[in-house]
Amino acid sequence: FAPAATAQEEGVELKRLIDLDVEDKPLYAVVNYIRDLTGENIVLGKNKDGIPLEQDKNLRVTIKLEGAYWETALKLVCEKAGAKVELLDNNIWKVYQPPEVTLALENADVRVVVDTIARISGKNIVIGSDVGEGRRVTLRVSNLPWLKALKTVVESVGLTVVVGEDGLVYRIDDPANLKKELVTEVIPLRYLTLPSDYIASIKNELVKGKSEVPTIKDRIKEFTLINSLKEVISKDLGRIDYDLTSNSLLITDT
Repeated sequence: FAPAATAQEEGVELKRLIDLDVEDKPLYAVVNYIRDLTGENIVLGKNKDGIPLEQDKNLRVTIKLEGAYWETALKLVCEKAGAKVELLDNNIWKVYQPPEVTLALENADVRVVVDTIARISGKNIVIGSDVGEGRRVTLRVSNLPWLKALKTVVESVGLTVVVGEDGLVYRIDDPANLKKELVTEVIPLRYLTLPSDYIASIKNELVKGKSEVPTIKDRIKEFTLINSLKEVISKDLGRIDYDLTSNSLLITDT
């Protein structure tokens, strides 16, 4: 039999479930409420124009949630306001609105385009030494978050984007070169686990049948931490697996 949960463990689990009922409130106020309620390390970044979110009263949220995992609630709140949430090192969650890019390109050198996006976003972007010249791109994007615009550009010419370990440098390279650098790391999860398989049911004469219990695969799809990490690993190269027995993540990437 599994050991009974301690009062401390039950408190940690209950703290992860929150209720929200806000109408037309500033994003920063809702995020601060979630942070104060859960005690998690959540920081506010800047909006797409470079203004601190604490000063932006135009990004507003209307949402109602009951018994939601706080990570899911935070992600939904950010989506409502057109912002993003990113998990950084040391379990710090950053809420921000990425700079947007508008481009109209006609047979442009991909190196020049990457340099333009780097200047607009203020990010450090380098191109692998093995990536030769001559790759050209034609496309039009409007008000697209800079990272999505960057991935759209480089993937259109068969390249990929890799985020450095410190999250400060973005590398553009050929997937064939990066496969040689793949490593797998096992990360045990201490206080996080899969969403519960509990399903609320209504018992009355009008409701019949049995509710389907979510499968492990379904629960993994709803795991906010995994979904957040999938946004930053290398496309077509990176991989995240979950081991139920040890409650660990297996992350393969460069």
